Amino acid sequence: MTALVLGITGLAVWIALSDFRKGLVVVFVLGVLQDVLRKLTPGAPPYFILWSMAVFAVVIVRAWAEGAIAPFHTLWLGQKPLQSLWGAFAIVLAAEAIQSYLRWGPAIAFLGAIQYIVPLVAVLFGAGMASRRGGLQ
Repeated sequence: MTALVLGITGLAVWIALSDFRKGLVVVFVLGVLQDVLRKLTPGAPPYFILWSMAVFAVVIVRAWAEGAIAPFHTLWLGQKPLQSLWGAFAIVLAAEAIQSYLRWGPAIAFLGAIQYIVPLVAVLFGAGMASRRGGLQ
């Protein structure tokens, strides 16, 4: 099963590097497949949890390299009314990480932090694409 996953990952990364828009479709497909394949693999390896997120990171880098994403500082990240919300987010993230670390260890704390951060990155990615002329097609 690991060889199949490596082959699919290589194909997914190649697609994402060649055309980030097609790479987004691949990320959705991997998101559907990752839990199914994890349960079919003996021992249910935890790397499946991060599988689609890793390919999404490739998509973000490729889109940014093409200039399809507006710089994050031009988005709403630094607006004054949101600064207290960013602070609250950081506090919740730190509390989650500490609680998870104490209860289950560093691996679960890391995965939990990633689960909080990736949706935020996805929203920023969408906002960055929407703010560029021709970013969404």
